[in-house]
Amino acid sequence: MDTLTHGLFGVAMYAAAKTPDLSKRERLVLLGSLVFANQAPDLDVLAGVTETGRTMMQSWHRGLTHSIALAPLIAWLIWLFARLGYKRKGLYPLLLGGVVLHDTIDLFNTWGTGYLEPFSDIRVTFGTVPIVDPVIWLIFAVAFFLGRKIGQRKAIRGAFVGLLVWVAFRSVLGAFYLMEEAKRYDEVALAAGFAPGVYDVIGRDGDDVEVVRRSVFAERDVTRSFVSDPSVKEELFAQNKKAEVLAGWSPFVVYGSTEDGPFVFDPRIWQGDEPLLIERAFD
Repeated sequence: MDTLTHGLFGVAMYAAAKTPDLSKRERLVLLGSLVFANQAPDLDVLAGVTETGRTMMQSWHRGLTHSIALAPLIAWLIWLFARLGYKRKGLYPLLLGGVVLHDTIDLFNTWGTGYLEPFSDIRVTFGTVPIVDPVIWLIFAVAFFLGRKIGQRKAIRGAFVGLLVWVAFRSVLGAFYLMEEAKRYDEVALAAGFAPGVYDVIGRDGDDVEVVRRSVFAERDVTRSFVSDPSVKEELFAQNKKAEVLAGWSPFVVYGSTEDGPFVFDPRIWQGDEPLLIERAFD
């Protein structure tokens, strides 16, 4: 998810956990540590100091720091600092919950995470929830508003239940579209759209790749189609090692060539009319 959403989860956990007898210092430490715990796995972006390009970013971003196996250690390190200003019991489980929530909710985005690292290098991705989901913001906004009337703890707990229901609904609907399209293609991948109930199913049949828009609001629509040319792979990889990284990271890719040389891109993720992840010769 986006940084704002992860931070929102931290604030919500604070609102549900704080008690009236906390001092001002304890409240600040509790709030800060919970927000940080919900953001901590994304500190791997600091690797961008030495790596360049979106493809190289994806080769390490959401990797080991998003591993469920590493979550207890990340939470413990945050706890070591937080306990300097917050001596009460029960803080570590909250911090662990924040880190695990971050790692787990990111599974539902198209990018995928190294949830099983270091035991497996498979990038786990469901693609059923967009990185920015306004419905999630709305759920928690309503909860914070209702908290004034029915109590913060009750309202925030209801919001987390609403989050679970919403993610489950989007996942079931996305899985339905994915299974339908799997009957037409050799391989399929899912990318949730920004609008609720809208998905792109990317299907590969041999060297033919199509992007199919599925929605509760409209009929099935093939929005993009490509013919991949894997014969350029060897030349491309020799000229640009990032292309090989991209091909290994993505579920499947599209190869092609122009007068400027060969290229490869991930057909799942788009920025306007251009693929977001693309590598060309000599890039």
